Amino acid sequence: MSIFPWKKQCAEAEDHVHYVARSPKGIICGWLTARSAELFGQYYIYLNEISTRRIKDELYGGIGKKLHDALLKDAQEAGVDFIYLYPLNPSVAEIYKTWGYKTERPEIIQLFYILNAEPNREMLDSVMPPNPRTFMAMAYSIASKPTPDPELIALISRVRRRMIQKPDLIRELSSAIDMVKGVKYMEEEEGIPEDDRIPLAEKRAIIAEVLNKVKVGGRRTYKRIRKRRTRKRPFGRV
Repeated sequence: MSIFPWKKQCAEAEDHVHYVARSPKGIICGWLTARSAELFGQYYIYLNEISTRRIKDELYGGIGKKLHDALLKDAQEAGVDFIYLYPLNPSVAEIYKTWGYKTERPEIIQLFYILNAEPNREMLDSVMPPNPRTFMAMAYSIASKPTPDPELIALISRVRRRMIQKPDLIRELSSAIDMVKGVKYMEEEEGIPEDDRIPLAEKRAIIAEVLNKVKVGGRRTYKRIRKRRTRKRPFGRV
């Protein structure tokens, strides 16, 4: 099995690196893509993807680790400070941790492989997840401008507290907001007449669809609670 950098027919910029695993018979068994960057006074690599066959056998077993080892060797020689990645799910994260990756902050999903220097504060701050309240504020802005939508505003108010406690829904809301803003930007850039643009109500419906996934139970009043706890005593008993 041979692992080597792959530059032929790669259209990406110079900061992108590719590695390919090829069997003695010339069969491509897997590949790795990554990107180098210099920001916040540090030189690092972001690991985009490692792709191999799901079915492991004598030929394909351990290909992902071998691809990563090749990247690691070249990164060390190049003086890279660290490599980091975004694991797709907790199971994948556990695999990368066995390779030497670690969590730098509990709130950060990205994992880091330290070579010459730990990621500094500015770097870690840049990958911190946004405050959920920020997305709720953005949703409120879409609901209230240019003309208020009382129904959507009331929905935001009703689910706000529970919404900020649900990371999965916050990510969905973030995507919905990006979609609404993206459509608006495209319409403005292409000069689409106002009458031909997607109605504001339809754009707001994208936001409402996410918010409606929050289940909000009825609020019990003090009187109702007290009534349930009160028992009538039979006559003749003290």
